[in-house]
Amino acid sequence: MANVRVGSEGRQATAAPRVGRLQLAFGRRLRGHPTRPEVRLLKRLVPALLLLGACASGEPRSSCGIAALTGPTMLLGEFSTPNQTLAIPPEQLPERLVTRFVAGPAFPAVVGRTDSAWAIGVEGSAPARVAPGFGVLVLDPAGVPQGVLVYEGDPVARAPLIGQVTIGGSTTVPLLGIQVPDAKYEDPRCPVFPDSVLR
Repeated sequence: MANVRVGSEGRQATAAPRVGRLQLAFGRRLRGHPTRPEVRLLKRLVPALLLLGACASGEPRSSCGIAALTGPTMLLGEFSTPNQTLAIPPEQLPERLVTRFVAGPAFPAVVGRTDSAWAIGVEGSAPARVAPGFGVLVLDPAGVPQGVLVYEGDPVARAPLIGQVTIGGSTTVPLLGIQVPDAKYEDPRCPVFPDSVLR
């Protein structure tokens, strides 16, 4: 984990349980008390699953639509795994990164530093009816930044803040960080942070 320090705060950071532990039965509570971001994602996921079930074509585009929701939900669950949450921002930062809104578009973003924190400026606006709540910087196991996911809702409980994300020059939200293999949140057929966004 080059250039990344994971402190005790990171080890104590928790998030909602993964989707597999949630009960979606009508009239029953979701077991494990998921955080607000996961509740929002699940509300989007259920109609998408119904739509996919009604469409037997099996087109990759539909498959990626589901992955765009389940992947970010799984990533939130990884905050409960010890030694993955970043306690401080990485020392080395790229000039630009891909930033994606959950289940939405991806935009290029410029990366800078203010004091010891990262400052990420997204070159695009949030989708209609989306209220950004926080961003998550994703690093691979080698410590290389892969991109930023922007969620709605409140940040993951007790996860250290490592910077901020400014969207469209007007909205600023806190930035968290996590270091995980891409298989934990990404279908290889549907890249979350495509390089083509930065070209």
